[in-house]
Amino acid sequence: MAMPSTARRRGLLAGVSCAALAATAPALSETRPTFNLYGSTGLIDMPSGEAQPDGILSTSVSSFAGITRTTLTFQITPRLSASFRYEGIGDWNAAIPEADRVGVNKFSTYYDRSFDLRFRAFDEGRYMPSVTVGLQDFVGTGIISGEYIAATKHVLPNVKVTAGVGWGRLGSYGSFGGFGTRPDFQPTESEGGEVNADQWFRGDAAGFAGIEWQPTDKLSLKVEYSSDSYEEESEDRRIFDRKSPFNFGAEYEVSQGVQLGAYYMYGSEVGIGLHFVLNPRERVSTGLVDGAPTPIRPRPARAADPDAWSAEWVTQADATSLLRNNMQKQLDNDGLLIEAFGTDGRTAQIRIQNVRYDAESQAIGRTARAMAYSLPASVETFEIVPVVNGMPLSKVTLRRSDLERLEFAPDAATRIRPRVAVGEAGPPIEGLAFDPERYPRLNWSFGPYLRTSLFDPQEPIRADVGLRLRGQYEVAPGLMLSGVLSHKLGGNLDGQNRSVSGLPRVRTDNYLYSREGETTLDSLTASWYARPAGNFYSRVTVGYLERMYGGGSAELLWKPVDSRLALGAEINYAKKREFDQGFGFLSGDEAYDIVTGHASAYYDLGNQFVGQLDVGRYLAGDVGATLSIDREFENGWKVGAFATLTDASSEEFGEGSFDKGIRINIPLTALLGQPTRENSAFTVRPVTRDGGARVSVDGRLYETVRHYHAQELDDQWGRFWK
Repeated sequence: MAMPSTARRRGLLAGVSCAALAATAPALSETRPTFNLYGSTGLIDMPSGEAQPDGILSTSVSSFAGITRTTLTFQITPRLSASFRYEGIGDWNAAIPEADRVGVNKFSTYYDRSFDLRFRAFDEGRYMPSVTVGLQDFVGTGIISGEYIAATKHVLPNVKVTAGVGWGRLGSYGSFGGFGTRPDFQPTESEGGEVNADQWFRGDAAGFAGIEWQPTDKLSLKVEYSSDSYEEESEDRRIFDRKSPFNFGAEYEVSQGVQLGAYYMYGSEVGIGLHFVLNPRERVSTGLVDGAPTPIRPRPARAADPDAWSAEWVTQADATSLLRNNMQKQLDNDGLLIEAFGTDGRTAQIRIQNVRYDAESQAIGRTARAMAYSLPASVETFEIVPVVNGMPLSKVTLRRSDLERLEFAPDAATRIRPRVAVGEAGPPIEGLAFDPERYPRLNWSFGPYLRTSLFDPQEPIRADVGLRLRGQYEVAPGLMLSGVLSHKLGGNLDGQNRSVSGLPRVRTDNYLYSREGETTLDSLTASWYARPAGNFYSRVTVGYLERMYGGGSAELLWKPVDSRLALGAEINYAKKREFDQGFGFLSGDEAYDIVTGHASAYYDLGNQFVGQLDVGRYLAGDVGATLSIDREFENGWKVGAFATLTDASSEEFGEGSFDKGIRINIPLTALLGQPTRENSAFTVRPVTRDGGARVSVDGRLYETVRHYHAQELDDQWGRFWK
């Protein structure tokens, strides 16, 4: 996964996109272990035996001796963490005669991507230290590859010591022996990206140690003995002079969630480190600004006013429309739209569209309040059916008397949940009437866009900026037309060069779509969503599906309301569009079309984790499977990873060996402090290649359907009364 480049000065830029999302991070609620220059929990250049608090997401940028590292680290569970790192080593060819500079050695900066895993095996106790086992650069070219066992113990409340044993890079100075042999790093044009399990904990081993003192809540002072000889950088390439194994550092929390460090490294160099730390559980803003919910209007006692409890009003010709209009007035401020309403005088069913709340349980609660405020006293049972893209997704049934009794009760959300049934949407109630003014409806938005490409060998960060118009025209329930029109104002995505590929160029020529397209039709589709049977959902989409492909896509999903398991199948026909992204398709030698398809299994693993397995045929004609694991926080944050293995060989795939990456979804509610269903999602791939690529289709069913089912409603049920 090595990447040479002439742009040494750009090494620090690779962290900008990740650092931006954490730059305004809130303070964490507990004392936190610090980070090292590799962006993982540790001392200065060495790891420690600690782990970050569960769920912490950090971005670190560090530099010394012309070596820059940008690292994204996520504490996946209380014991397990993972890191993705992008490193640039300047003056890479300084010691090589110009006549001998070929391959990676002809560039001034050597860029490399790597992944780490850490597992905290033991917690700190009265006598027991915290012990962590780690794999550094276990998927990559191996230039910083190493393994370690580190132990950390507090000797005073604000003083802790660390000692450990390292292999690979971390066993190269002061070695005391080891087991087996370990190949030396070879700076070649290899694909990289393969797991190097055959060398874990093999070769020479060496010890490292350090001490950290925190004299104040914001200041940390560190000293360490390093077991890394920096043989490649110091001895072979003479990038810097390693005179001593000792490092010294001071770190300061300059603002909430932002830490800055300065270091004296290896007796000859000065280093700096900047860490942005974010807790996805906490809001960046001080709170959620929202209007007060509709109060529940108590009904009179039946004995005191028996006429109020009569259901004879249901025979009035305009009763349904009057009640629907009254409830819509209550729901207008909540961003909830009534699609249909019906009642028999005792039971009322309402079908709603939630266009505002990211917490679906809050939308259900606000709807129940509006019903309790507006409906006659005779209506005791409420049936709330959330609708997305014309599909009824579930039916939430509750009694009005429970709302009246528990509205102000202690722990009201917990107490009412057992009295609420979440089940299959089922057939509509007799007399259900759709709002004749709800369709057709046009929704649109206009604003700036930023399109990025990371880890280009010649330019670590490339980006285009411009203006984008989005539109959606809902013709009827389940039938909609959608389109995106963009205009590029500037950028450098078009400066990429065509890379080597052993597969059809289904993604590696994406730069041509930036080069030739200025005002572009990004997508234009017609979609039809339906419920063909109980527990089944369907989607058919045709048109210009994305920037690079047009065609058709059909999908079927089985997902019971109360099941953690869902099964799906999708088939696509994709044809490559012209590079200017108008209405035409490529022809002649550049023409390309293919039929792809996948069978998918989705499972809610519990503890905020969701897994997905897709098996099928990809855009380049390769066949294989993609495994994805996401952690979803209750407030909508999502952090996950995926990997795809197909029958395309690593040589055919090219640099990186196989498709893999990290994806992050940020709910804008957490950033803006006000309710919205908008979110910002991005995927970080070490490299974009042709193997394992899929056509991009908006509105795939699983993410459309699942959020109004039982498990997902329970995850956010605490906001039912909000």
